[in-house]
Amino acid sequence: MAFENVTFTYHKDAEPAISGISFMVKKGETIALVGESGAGKSTLIRLLLQEITPTSGKIMVNGFNLEKLKKNKTYKVYIRAYKKVSGKTYYSLWSSAKSKKITK
Repeated sequence: MAFENVTFTYHKDAEPAISGISFMVKKGETIALVGESGAGKSTLIRLLLQEITPTSGKIMVNGFNLEKLKKNKTYKVYIRAYKKVSGKTYYSLWSSAKSKKITK
């Protein structure tokens, strides 16, 4: 999965919630989204869940542009959130294409 220069603005005249975010997560890697309140952690999750669409940039999953896959309704991204005893929230990401693994 990769975010490529992703920006998202909730309201037309507002400051972006996230701006120019780029990162890659390789198969098997674990990442943590850590930051202050309002830093954009939930926005990143909502983008992955396809609840919102980037204002600019793109999100790639298994080499496919997530926005185009959404339009075709053939691909879903799932995120599982769970809390450890310490109270921290962790997320697990996986994807499905009509219950089949997507490959290039």
